[in-house]
This record gives sequence, structure tokens and C-alpha cells, in this order.
Amino acid sequence: MPNTPPTGTATPVATQVQNFLGKGAVNSGALYSVWAGANDVFFQLGLAAAGAATPAQVQANLATAATQLVQQVGQLNAAGA
Repeated sequence: MPNTPPTGTATPVATQVQNFLGKGAVNSGALYSVWAGANDVFFQLGLAAAGAATPAQVQANLATAATQLVQQVGQLNAAGA
């Protein structure tokens, strides 16, 4: 994501996950949700609309972002969330 408002002020999901896991044990009986990815989609669509990225580049970038998000959810799951 670009380092410009409003996304430039958003804490990355990876940082949020590490901060959460750094607080100690995770309650395995609690319900957790992860809400992420929309800013990545909007940013990539903006690049495509501006001609700054090809559809193939947008697809690859979104696949990378999705893979990274799945990895973060995997870390939460491994910790008991």
C-alpha cells in the first residue's frame, strides 16, 4: 500500500497480528475476525485505471496480498485463535 492518506496511516495487518500475539496467550474459545484487503484492491484498481499497471500485474499483486493475508491468519490460527 502507498504511504499516503488514508492508507498511509493504517497499521499493516502483519504489524497488528504481531502486536496482538505479543500480548500473551490467545483465548481459543473466543471468536476472532480479520477484516483486510479492500485497500489493496482499491489501490490496484487505481493503478490499472491510471495505466500504471497491467491487468496481469494487478492480478499478481492481489494474489501476493491475498497470500500474505492467509499467512497472517495462519499465524493467528497456530496461536490458538
